Amino acid sequence: RYTYTVVNTNVISGPTDQYTIGESVKFECLVPAGTTVSFKKTDNNALDLSTQTSENSGANGNTLFTLTISNPIESDNGEYFCEGNNGRSSGAMLNYVRILSSPKDLYRDEGQAATFVCKASGYVSIMWTTPTGFQTPDHTFVTETGDTIAEHSLTAEQAGIFYCVAADIVSSKSAKLVVMKVQLIVPDAVKSGEEVEISCVVFGDHDGVTISNQGRLLTTETPLDAMSTMAKGGGTKYFSKYEVSLSLFTEGVTNFACTAYYNNFGDVHKEEGQSYFVGFYKQPSDIVHLAGTFEIVAQVGSSPKDNIVLALYDSENTQQDTKTASGGLKSVSIPLTRSVASTGRYYYELNVGGETIKSDQFTITTYGAPIAGNYEIYYPGSKIDSLTLICVLRMPLGSPVTWTDANGDKQGSDNPLISTKYSGNDQIMTSTFTISAPGTGYSCSATILETKVTVGYKVYLQNYALVPEDKNNVFYDTMIQLKSSPASFNPRVFAPDQTEIDLSQPLNLYESRDFTSELMWTWGDEESLFIQSDTLNVAGIYIAEPASTGLVAGEDTELQCTATQTADIFAKKIKWTVPDGTLTSNQKTLSLGSDPNADVSKTTVTWRNSLTSGSTVTITCTVDFSFKDGSPDVTKVRTIVAVIDKKCYAVYDLDDGVVTASGTSIFPGETASVKCNDGFQLSGQSEYRCSGGALWSSPPRCVKKKLLCPTIAPISALVNYDHPDLTLQCVGHFSAFQDPPRLRCEDYGWNLLSVSSSVSSFQF
Repeated sequence: RYTYTVVNTNVISGPTDQYTIGESVKFECLVPAGTTVSFKKTDNNALDLSTQTSENSGANGNTLFTLTISNPIESDNGEYFCEGNNGRSSGAMLNYVRILSSPKDLYRDEGQAATFVCKASGYVSIMWTTPTGFQTPDHTFVTETGDTIAEHSLTAEQAGIFYCVAADIVSSKSAKLVVMKVQLIVPDAVKSGEEVEISCVVFGDHDGVTISNQGRLLTTETPLDAMSTMAKGGGTKYFSKYEVSLSLFTEGVTNFACTAYYNNFGDVHKEEGQSYFVGFYKQPSDIVHLAGTFEIVAQVGSSPKDNIVLALYDSENTQQDTKTASGGLKSVSIPLTRSVASTGRYYYELNVGGETIKSDQFTITTYGAPIAGNYEIYYPGSKIDSLTLICVLRMPLGSPVTWTDANGDKQGSDNPLISTKYSGNDQIMTSTFTISAPGTGYSCSATILETKVTVGYKVYLQNYALVPEDKNNVFYDTMIQLKSSPASFNPRVFAPDQTEIDLSQPLNLYESRDFTSELMWTWGDEESLFIQSDTLNVAGIYIAEPASTGLVAGEDTELQCTATQTADIFAKKIKWTVPDGTLTSNQKTLSLGSDPNADVSKTTVTWRNSLTSGSTVTITCTVDFSFKDGSPDVTKVRTIVAVIDKKCYAVYDLDDGVVTASGTSIFPGETASVKCNDGFQLSGQSEYRCSGGALWSSPPRCVKKKLLCPTIAPISALVNYDHPDLTLQCVGHFSAFQDPPRLRCEDYGWNLLSVSSSVSSFQF
């Protein structure tokens, strides 16, 4: 553009700038009447424009000259002015506007920057029309050829249709900024077999949408109002419903993708999402481990929003352990202790979101020995003839078993006393070693899962015994609970009358007794019967009945108190208590130093009483017992009640009989015997006891016996009876099968006197 300053011009009004995109344009020049005017082009004054100029009357008597450029082309661009008789007008521009390079549609992800570029020819200015109105370009510049380039930058949030406007809306071209935005909505977590809905919301003009799961395209549904939703600038929702299976999860996660296609499928926007598997995305597998404490791992999944509780159960539904963890994909470890070789079925229970999910059952097999530590073998008796040690190891085949004897010497499989076999189905290695001596150094060992496993054997000789539950409470007046020692032995116990004793029930023993024990002892496949006798000693007090010597008024009487002992209970001191009288030792308490190896301890005292006959007396023996283990002493008391009596004087004068006694005077409680002469029988007792100073209240008598032989009336013999003898003689055609018998009538009946041979009876 060129600017001129015109002085003294007679041009009333000059031409104004014109813009065209090919339409005809007019430049007007108003001058006083009579003025001659011509139009010129500044950059080409020689150009003759007269044929395109017309003259017409103007306002107020002035003359209006008009330059018409029909269908201008780009070379018509430039400055035009009119020139009169006395000067020229200011210049006006003819702007042939043409957008040489239109802005292109842009597809950007949300948040990305975008720049529109517009290039126009001619003397132009460029403005941008955006969804928020006209905006000045961020940057414009003119090229050497006179073209104008304008750039406008914005962010994707300002999506919409943009117009490049050249020279005050004379020319415009539009372009779209499309924000490629996809929202994929998937559930946090799903269960196998559950129907889920996957939603995908796509924003902006797009050409197509796909939803996929693990690369597998899903059938999508589109709302009926999708087009109107896009027209309003909102997002279009697509969704797919289908049933999820465990096979679609990889390591507990299933991947979803929503892909939107833009710009005639030239631009792609993809949104991905994940859903966690709810439950055991990997079912547990069987586990083999060396016995001990080890970790077992469960592969579980849940929504990240939910905590999970995992519990381990055995086949008896007994909970072994439990763990709590946050949600999501987890490898949850549970410590498990199996100190011995075993095999068992287990399962997990997963509690998530208030729902319980149970895993498949699986087997846990622990290698090693069936016990932790050593076998302790108590062999009944005093020697071992032959005992087979059994070593059972759960292990894979391939590692040999080695034995060590009581001396620590290694014993290989070439020892004939060793036998080894393997059960492949159970993975059990069984090895035996036959021994004939006790010892604590026996062992078998093998390398299992690169670890040496050793099982020890301690073999003891053990004479079992029947003992009281409480060795300090074995008294006559106490219920006694018996047990077998050691407790691992469980024999059958019999009393002397072969009555079986129930060891679970207490016994009330009044004296020491003998018992017979039968023990069926087993170890491995061996079974042996052991029989032995046990004597159970019971502690307590006996007082010998004074009636055996008599308590006679004014007489000396020996009193005897016996304290029985056991190996653990000793009689320490015996104390007598009697009515008024004199003990020969002049004391009523006798100290006693007991012998622990003795069964009993006795004290005998002589007591002369001063009581009258018929008096009732109480005699007490008190014994203090001490204990081998130092337990507090225990006092036991035995009491008897007797009556003071007097002597009897035997009456030896008995007609036709004899009275026999120990002397002319008999102590109370002693006896005298009575016997009649032959032919006489006793009327009264054969024995009398002294009591109250008399042997009897009514004396015995001897009376003559009467013959009581029955009358015989034979039918085949003659009887000749000449007292006291009787003979028989057969008559008629009868004959004696033996010599005829001869009988005698005596005080007890007939007596067979003469028979040729011994017979028990005969008939006649």
